[in-house]
Formats: sequence, C-alpha cells, structure tokens
Amino acid sequence: MQQVNQKSEEQSSKGKEYLKWVVFAIPCSIFLWEGLKGLAFALSYIKTPLGVIISALLILCISFSIRTNRKIAKEYKENKKSAELGDADAQFFLGDFYYFGGIWRVGWKVDFKEAFKWYHKAADQSHGSARTRIGAMYQYGQGVDRDFKKAIKWFRLAADQGNKDAKENLQSLLKEHPELREDYSSP
Repeated sequence: MQQVNQKSEEQSSKGKEYLKWVVFAIPCSIFLWEGLKGLAFALSYIKTPLGVIISALLILCISFSIRTNRKIAKEYKENKKSAELGDADAQFFLGDFYYFGGIWRVGWKVDFKEAFKWYHKAADQSHGSARTRIGAMYQYGQGVDRDFKKAIKWFRLAADQGNKDAKENLQSLLKEHPELREDYSSP
C-alpha cells in the first residue's frame, strides 16, 4: 500500500511539474517565436523601458527553453528505456510525447502512428488512460483509419476499469452517433 501511495505522489508531483511547465512554457514559446521575428525591433528600442523589458523576457525565455528541452530529452531517454522493458506508464508517456509533439516542445513533430504504437503497448497491459487515447484516435482517425466500433471497444475497456474520461467519451460518441447504440451493450 505504501508503494502505491508513493507512486501516486510521484505522479502527482510530475503532473504539477508539467502544469507549471505548460503555464510558463507555452506563452514563452509563443513569445520566442514572435519575439525572434521582432528581435531587431526590440533591440532598436533597447534604450526605452519597453525595449529593456522585451529583451529581458527574451533572455529569460531562451534560458528557460534550453533548460526545459534538456529536461524533456532526459525524461524521454529514461522513459524510452523503461518502455522498451515493458513499463506501461513509460509506454503511455512516450505515447503522449508523440501525440502532443514532445509535450509542446518547439520543433518536435506530432507523430500519431508512433503515439498509437506506444499507447497500444500500454493498453495491452490494461493501462486505462492508454485505452482511452486509443479510443479517441479511432474516433477521430488520428494515425489510424476512423472506426467508431473500435473506438467504442477501447472506450468500453477503459470505462470498465473506471476511467471517467472513457465513460464521457463513450457517452458523447453514442450521443453524436445514435445508430451505434445497437452495437453497444450496456454492462
């Protein structure tokens, strides 16, 4: 029991870290993208208070981006090793990494086929969130052919494990496509 609590605390800590990263990194990435285009403009006004602020923000964002990219690369390598050894949580992490494009890492491309591969490996080990993501990928045709019956199957497997997102997705899919209800039998 203590090991389970420790694992949930670690997951909570990682979740808070990602939230902190997202709250700061996404605006930072946008600022960098837009800021680099206008760097000459900002530097031409460096003597003004606005120029100083913009330059300071650029330096801060560049520094943060470099540290974050190093951290993500390290986490990716660690999770890749664990995933290859069969760790379902690490496989799910890699699925998210490819699904979201390196967890919003600038320059990393989304790869739905690779995400599907890793989610499927985790789902084969009864990982509820991975099963939910596979259902969504089938629902929207991301990296696979769109197939509502397969989406229902995966949402159902995850919902049976108590996954709330899967239950909501399943209800939403059946509401949007009532003709699928006959293929779906309630527990």
